[in-house]
Amino acid sequence: MIDLIGYKNGEFLPLEYCGPTILDFGFIHCDATYDVMPIYNGKAFCLDRHLNRFVASADYYKLKLPDVYYLGIIRELYKRNPIDNAFVWFMVWRGYPESGNPRDIENAPINFAMYIKPSYPLKVDGAPMNVELSHGLRVNDSYYWQQSKNMAWIEFTQSQLIRGSSYDTVVLQDGNGYITEGPGFNVGFVWEDYIYTPL
Repeated sequence: MIDLIGYKNGEFLPLEYCGPTILDFGFIHCDATYDVMPIYNGKAFCLDRHLNRFVASADYYKLKLPDVYYLGIIRELYKRNPIDNAFVWFMVWRGYPESGNPRDIENAPINFAMYIKPSYPLKVDGAPMNVELSHGLRVNDSYYWQQSKNMAWIEFTQSQLIRGSSYDTVVLQDGNGYITEGPGFNVGFVWEDYIYTPL
C-alpha cells in the first residue's frame, strides 16, 4: 500500500510523505479530523454527505480547510491509483508552530491530505463472522460532539486486543448497554424489510 500516491497541501506525493510529523499537534494531541468515502465498483458513494460532514467536523474543531476542488483531487487520485473498491480519506490536522509551544495553537499551520486505499471486507471469503460484544465501552456521546469525526480509536484498539481467540472482531456498547459500532464498520439489523441502526 505504501506505493500509492496521495495528496497533501497542494501536491500529489508518494503516500508515505502525506502524513503528519511526530511534532504535529494532529499526531500528539489528536488535533485532527477526517472522513472516509467508499468507492464501490469504481463509483463514489454519497460524496456530498461525506464532504459535508468533513467540512462540518473541520469547522467544529477550528481546522480551516483550503479552498480545493475535492472532486478533481478524487479523480486524479483514482487515475493514479485505479482501485475499484476503495476508501477515499479526507484528513485535516494541526501542525506545530515554530515556537513548539503546545498552547501556541493559533500559529500552528493546518495540513490537508487525501488518499485512496483498498477497502477490506470483514471476511475475504464472505463467510459469517464471529463477533464479540465487547465489555469495552465506546466513548460517551457527551465527551465528544458525536456528529464530528475524531481520531481517537483507543477503545476500539483495546477491545480488539483483548477479544476472545474464537472471535473475528468486536462491537462496542455504550454506557447504557446499547450496541454502537465496530472498528471500521457500522452495525445494522434487517427485520421485516426494515434496516435498524444504532442512533
